[in-house]
Amino acid sequence: MVAGNNKVFRELTSNSFMKYTGERLTTEFQNTFGVIEHLHRYAFATKFVKNKCVLDAACGEGYGSNILSNYAKEVTGVDIDEEAIEHAKDEYSKDNLVFIKSDIINIPIESNSIDCIVSFETIEHTFEQEKTIIEFKRILKEDGILIISSPSKENYQKRDPNNKFHLKELTDDEFSVLISTHFSNVEFYKQYFVAGSFIRDTNQSVCFHEEYSGNFTKIKNELDLEDKYYNIDFFNLIIASNSKIQGLNTNSIFDGTKAVNTLSNMKIINHTQSIRTRTKEFFSFPFFVFKKVYCILNKKISEHEF
Repeated sequence: MVAGNNKVFRELTSNSFMKYTGERLTTEFQNTFGVIEHLHRYAFATKFVKNKCVLDAACGEGYGSNILSNYAKEVTGVDIDEEAIEHAKDEYSKDNLVFIKSDIINIPIESNSIDCIVSFETIEHTFEQEKTIIEFKRILKEDGILIISSPSKENYQKRDPNNKFHLKELTDDEFSVLISTHFSNVEFYKQYFVAGSFIRDTNQSVCFHEEYSGNFTKIKNELDLEDKYYNIDFFNLIIASNSKIQGLNTNSIFDGTKAVNTLSNMKIINHTQSIRTRTKEFFSFPFFVFKKVYCILNKKISEHEF
């Protein structure tokens, strides 16, 4: 098997570049907020996936699945976007890492076969949130755990009030109820943006926390620090299981300086698209609008059914 190209500084001539649309993080695009927060969530998950069979649901371009594969027994990345999956297959090739094109309510994986499901910033992209959690629960083993995050609607609206890719953002209470309806053990965390990114257990007022740092190719767990100042919590993160969850005694911070330095030294990617790509977008745009309108109308009709 050909080794994956994990270089952070990629040549502009690379064929592996994904077009940046704003829907998902791409490793070539400079977005400091998104990069640090996404990396921290995957770093946070590494302590729960060691030697486990893991599903990365809505894996995007695959960098997170690749990070998890450094710790897990095997990782399956699933995403509905064909371009993202093809990119992931080309970019991150490992014996214990597989990528599958699929939606998240009909995942082609056997029931009771996965130890841990990781799904970051996914649930707000669909109206079928209940079906998604039911599908996750079907795939998980009896003692399996779900690590899932979603924007905190109350605060995220202040940061990005018009995210066209978010079909249904959830309040803190809505997110908690959605998960706790299906899992008996639920731990609720909040993620803050500081000099890096901060994840705090809502059951603890002050605490020590683990510090992570790194970039798209390597994550390090470095040291403990005293509690620092943090501000608005933009994201919620839940760890859920029907069994006792191990490893819940720490909060964590992700040192963003190394990631920012990496980004600032990367070559600026020219996102001007080819004539072929622009033509494809021109003809596909009406179908995108129709699909979104259909989903919204269908949801409204369903809400008024008796």
